[in-house]
Amino acid sequence: MADRAQAETRIACRFLRCQRRTRRRRHRPPRTACRNDEGRLFLRLRFFLQRRWSAQRPRTSVEPHGRRQRCAVQSARGSHRCACRCARNRKRPRISGDRFLFRKRSRKSAQQRARGHRSFFHHLPCAQCRRTHRGRNHAVCHVLGRRQPTARFQSAPPRGLNRALTRMDGRHFMRFSVIVPAYNAQMFIDDCVKSVLAQNYFDMELILVNDGSTDSTPEKAEAWAKKDARIRCLNIENSGATGARLAGLNAAKGEFVLYLDADDVWDDGLLNAVDEALTASRADVVMFTFRRVPGNEVHPFEKDGWIERDEWTRKLITTSDMNMVWDKAVRRELALSCPVDASHRGVAEDLLMILPVLDKADRFYYIDKPLYRYRAVMDSRSNSFRANRHFEIDAARTQVLDYLVEKDLNSDENLAAFYTLYADRMLNCLARAAKAGADKKTMKAMFREVRSFPLFQMARFYPLNLSKNKRAQMMLVTWRLDGIFMKLAKRA
Repeated sequence: MADRAQAETRIACRFLRCQRRTRRRRHRPPRTACRNDEGRLFLRLRFFLQRRWSAQRPRTSVEPHGRRQRCAVQSARGSHRCACRCARNRKRPRISGDRFLFRKRSRKSAQQRARGHRSFFHHLPCAQCRRTHRGRNHAVCHVLGRRQPTARFQSAPPRGLNRALTRMDGRHFMRFSVIVPAYNAQMFIDDCVKSVLAQNYFDMELILVNDGSTDSTPEKAEAWAKKDARIRCLNIENSGATGARLAGLNAAKGEFVLYLDADDVWDDGLLNAVDEALTASRADVVMFTFRRVPGNEVHPFEKDGWIERDEWTRKLITTSDMNMVWDKAVRRELALSCPVDASHRGVAEDLLMILPVLDKADRFYYIDKPLYRYRAVMDSRSNSFRANRHFEIDAARTQVLDYLVEKDLNSDENLAAFYTLYADRMLNCLARAAKAGADKKTMKAMFREVRSFPLFQMARFYPLNLSKNKRAQMMLVTWRLDGIFMKLAKRA
């Protein structure tokens, strides 16, 4: 009888060892389950702890009789372990001293599968706020967990969420940071925020920068921040659009930065289109087409694809379509590495902010789709009449000329195109001031200051490709016939 009992004990122990091997093989993670080194390291640690738990589990002496054989030795948790692995005792104990909870592997129902992927990362503390999140990292918790603690997806997760789930390095918690400088924009800020939230893209944040507004813009921004966890609100003193953008850039956490004016809106699918272009090209700057409202579409380039440095430099010289910052997605590290003078305000501030970025960018990609709707508001900062607007135009074009000289691009052809655009912008500024009803004293001062600019004096010696009306205006300003210029400008 003793020999028989020993034989049955050996058979039972062999059965238990086989069960351990089967369980290890079944719980071994697939090699394709991880998309980065950090996730693979966590899964290796999980497999190691499973082996450790299996190795440290107390040996059991199995009784040779009875249909339901119980363990003679209790486990560390004080519960019996069944040798036949019945359904009642299949639950595994928690490892003492560790924060990992290995739950039993069971079949999931269709309702459970629709809730999304849940793994052992659910029990890891967050490195940023020291809390246990519903997702794998801090971004998923604060996108879906804080405002919607029971957020579930009946189908696949939205585009962009998978990237946040697999990003474990802690450097970038999101793909895009959208910065909106707002100054007295109570009439347009709601439409602006709605156009951003309407994007079918969750791996992003929206930063509303209140630039010292005196209307209800701060209250509306705070209300939006309470509705959605992806929205943050910053309140600063009035420092202009460049200062507000720099404040938002310093607070951004995304991998790429996009700027959006408070009185403009996005078309649906902008973030998805930019994300696809960045994934395919790995560019530093992605530019897209915009549409004027009211007005037509602006296509700086002819087709999608890579843009060479010479090509966009030619556009920078001949047109003003490259001056804006809100039609580009820029890598955040690249934008932070470019010094910007925040004290300069006016029409030149966009160009002074984007020109260093374009100079340092290695890869430039263009999307030939009208994804941005530019709303021309006549009482805004950029479109309203200002007595010092001609100084801003001269400062902006001076920066462009310095760039051309520094890069040895000051050929006669480029300089002729440069001075043509300069004269056209300066004559438009003088005509707008005359139409706005500026007094005679202000207009005389403007004419005198424009004629004293070195760039305007040099423009007279280059063949300018201007229309007949602009040529006549140029002659009137050069010959000091200011009264005739004002009369013709008011009639036009």
